[in-house]
Amino acid sequence: MRRTVGVVVLLAAVVATVSLVGSALADEGQGDRVLRSKLVGNTPGDPTLFDVAPAGAPWEVAASDVNVRRDGRIEVKVEGLVIAGRGTVGIAAVTAELYCNSKLVGVTDPAPLSTDGDAEIRDTLDGVPAECPVPAVFVSPNGRPKVFFAVTGA
Repeated sequence: MRRTVGVVVLLAAVVATVSLVGSALADEGQGDRVLRSKLVGNTPGDPTLFDVAPAGAPWEVAASDVNVRRDGRIEVKVEGLVIAGRGTVGIAAVTAELYCNSKLVGVTDPAPLSTDGDAEIRDTLDGVPAECPVPAVFVSPNGRPKVFFAVTGA
């Protein structure tokens, strides 16, 4: 009986400690994420989303990670963003646009896109609202923010 009570007390202490550590991590900025997602490539017949149209050719994405924080930090890593079936790129740079509830919040500075379709965007956007319902990130050719190659949602 004493052993059972000891085990219950020990388990309760472990659960309490894990809860406190989880709370501390959330308080240190771990809970400030607006969006964490993968990217999917477009198909020319895809619908226009938030007044942003799909590119004229189909694009595919081999691997990606999108992370947006409430303080405006945005990171987009993409590998193999190429024209489907061709494996080519044909552009030198891409941008990322953050939308909240169908409204454009901001556009990143351009990032180089390698001939293999690899890019890494790290930027900070001003004016990310405290509440960002229906967040979406579009990856677009530099200088054409109303056209997308890839969008979050996977």
